[in-house]
Amino acid sequence: MSSLSLYIPHPILHLLHLFNPSRFITNITSHFQSLILRILRAGPIPRHVAFVMDGNRRFARERGWVVRRGHEEGFESLKSTLSLCVGLRIRYITVYAFSIDNFARPKDEVEGLLELTRGRLRRLCEAGDYMQSHDIKVTFLGRREMLPPDVLDAVESMERDTSTHQSAVLNVCCPYTSRDEITTAVKRTMEEVESSAISISILLYELGSSFAGRDITPRLIESHLATNDPRSLLARDLVPLDDEKESFQEKESSCEKKPHHPRVVAPPLDILVRTSDVHRLSDFLMWQTSSGTQLHFVKALWPQFGLREMVRVLLAWQRGVLTRRLRD
Repeated sequence: MSSLSLYIPHPILHLLHLFNPSRFITNITSHFQSLILRILRAGPIPRHVAFVMDGNRRFARERGWVVRRGHEEGFESLKSTLSLCVGLRIRYITVYAFSIDNFARPKDEVEGLLELTRGRLRRLCEAGDYMQSHDIKVTFLGRREMLPPDVLDAVESMERDTSTHQSAVLNVCCPYTSRDEITTAVKRTMEEVESSAISISILLYELGSSFAGRDITPRLIESHLATNDPRSLLARDLVPLDDEKESFQEKESSCEKKPHHPRVVAPPLDILVRTSDVHRLSDFLMWQTSSGTQLHFVKALWPQFGLREMVRVLLAWQRGVLTRRLRD
């Protein structure tokens, strides 16, 4: 026997050559995942899910890797988790990418984290790539003025390139802390109320009337949170607040002689997931999680987070929703 070709027809040899076991397994896995997501979509689906992506450093150290590689693996997990959320038709995904406190970490680790934003995430937003093909808008929440100029340019480019996308929103909190977000919201509320009170009081004084001022309510402060920035909302969710004082609206409209543009509030946060079995919020979305949010602390490290963990989280949330509906 000189060669296998004497016993196996050439077309079959060609098919064997083309057969790729890894590609076959990937296709089977993809079809299985699609089936699972389709089944889950038959039940209630959350509108807003957030992730504390914890465990990248531990994942790297357990394998003897440099920390930077752990963050790179975490970025791959972000891509796969985003695919799961898109497949489930979740409209808002918020991730804790970089805390303001992270600037105190070793310089090479900080540079590695920022490089993921400047490089890999930026490439996902380029024409023809993931964010465009899935119609995902990308917005950054937090103190962007703290970012290096080249990273800030990449952030603004990503937001600009995806600004018209309307299927889903990826909120990247970077650099961010919840205390800073709430503080900023309170400051902006005070500035707005003081500005409105001064301008309207002057006009009413000239008319011989008086203005008692505007109440500062939790709802008003909430409208100034970073997650409620109109830039980070889909057009379908631009629903005005319903508890603003009608008397104030009437006075503002009559005095300024221009249309009133009420603020909007994003859909509430349904689920917050934190990986690596750490049971704390770590200064992330503390206002948003204060009412009605289901918290999930999973054992998997962030680079290990996948379909199995996501299914467990979503089934628990769906069970809670259905239980409340039966109770009501």
